[in-house]
Amino acid sequence: MAEITADTIIIPSEVINGGTFRAAPLEARFDQQLIAPHVQDAELRWTLPLLGRAMYQDMISKKSPNSSNYNPDNGQPLQDKFPNDTNYETLWTQFLLSFSGKAVFLQALPYLTFKTGSNGAFINDTTYGTGQPIDETKKIKDALTQTLIMLQGRIKEFLCDNIDDYPLYDDCNCKCKNCNSYDCDCNSGKNIYSTPNFGVIF
Repeated sequence: MAEITADTIIIPSEVINGGTFRAAPLEARFDQQLIAPHVQDAELRWTLPLLGRAMYQDMISKKSPNSSNYNPDNGQPLQDKFPNDTNYETLWTQFLLSFSGKAVFLQALPYLTFKTGSNGAFINDTTYGTGQPIDETKKIKDALTQTLIMLQGRIKEFLCDNIDDYPLYDDCNCKCKNCNSYDCDCNSGKNIYSTPNFGVIF
């Protein structure tokens, strides 16, 4: 049965199964409906600003309607995400699948950790596992955020190195003032690999 999703690049099954790897630490039998409402929010927060509206919308229009799969051992037919665009397929398999999967997990994490009943919010405590304290959830959130910031810089670098293959990419980051190449952000003037928490260059 086809997945019902908003117009997004990644779809819930790809967050969980990931093709050749799992982009997020979710078990293979994880209920897709628990993360489906957060896919569009994650892409609006992370993917759309990274790619720019023109390229983002173009990727949505060119993606396969089926879930991508690159693992011949999972019982499903192999399926490219962008069967008719090799450049987008390269971007997807090398970077965006991992990036978007982690972004969706980060966006959904508070809703997976906490449930709300008539008596307020509570943490899951089931027969098969015990919900982790708030501090543990925050550690996961912080680690994911740092990883996404690092990946943003790496994706920008890749797109700038291959700008001729991605003409719809908003190449502002490739042509900054007072920069020799693609190593600063046009709006902030900071190196694309710097992070607000660490303040170092990766």
